[in-house]
Amino acid sequence: MEAPPAFIWGDPVEVSDEAADHLRPGELAEVVGFSAERDRSGEYLAEFPDGYVYTIEFGDGSSVEAPERLLRGVDVEQSPVDEI
Repeated sequence: MEAPPAFIWGDPVEVSDEAADHLRPGELAEVVGFSAERDRSGEYLAEFPDGYVYTIEFGDGSSVEAPERLLRGVDVEQSPVDEI
């Protein structure tokens, strides 16, 4: 049985400092979607490592896909997306 996702829709996360520049290391974002490895189709998502891939949205409205290992949960009163 596959482990549950570490994050769900609406969770605030911080992108790891180890992430590539296009993932905006160190920035706060909000989870707006995720997929398990078994749900992935197409070449783009096939390039990600094993585990969950999350679609995260930044405060400016832009979004990216990031593997779970490059995200960490943060404890904030309000989501970073709601601050704009």
